[in-house]
Amino acid sequence: MTLQQLAEKEFPEQDYFDGEEYSVMKRERAAFIAGWEAEKWISVEDELPYKDGNSSIMCLVFGPYIDIVCRPYNEYHKVWDDEDYDDYFSDAVGSLITHWQPLPSPPKTK
Repeated sequence: MTLQQLAEKEFPEQDYFDGEEYSVMKRERAAFIAGWEAEKWISVEDELPYKDGNSSIMCLVFGPYIDIVCRPYNEYHKVWDDEDYDDYFSDAVGSLITHWQPLPSPPKTK
């Protein structure tokens, strides 16, 4: 699924849209695409998280049937686990999760 197709799915056209509603939908799609591209999401088809081959790595993940959530990638079993790190959630590729990105750095404190 392309980014444009994903945006169209998230913000579908409706037959009853008037001119203003249509303009809002088009702006929402454009913002969705711009935000996605700016955040550097990585397709699971292109690359999976890696640390040492035997770790669980917490990431932000996205898929067509889930919102953006945190899930650990289990390097040893090559699957995405649930948020508690202990139960299978999804295959690494070709399943619920389509994109991922590393968690941001924690805030700096003085």
